[in-house]
Amino acid sequence: MIRKMQLAFGAAMLALLVVGVISYRGIILSSESYQSVRHTNDVLENLQDLVASMQGIESSYRGLALTGTEKYVE
Repeated sequence: MIRKMQLAFGAAMLALLVVGVISYRGIILSSESYQSVRHTNDVLENLQDLVASMQGIESSYRGLALTGTEKYVE
């Protein structure tokens, strides 16, 4: 009787350990995934800023080409 209780307790502890390891691994993978998504969003934001800056430069040079006024270059 005592042996069966010890085996049941041991099996329950083993199951909890396995679930804990699987959960920990999931948390680590989730954290890595979040960091990757965050980096991707940072890169996209920087690219959007670059595109906006380039459009401003293009617009300024178009104004210079059309009017000949150098105030558009600044």
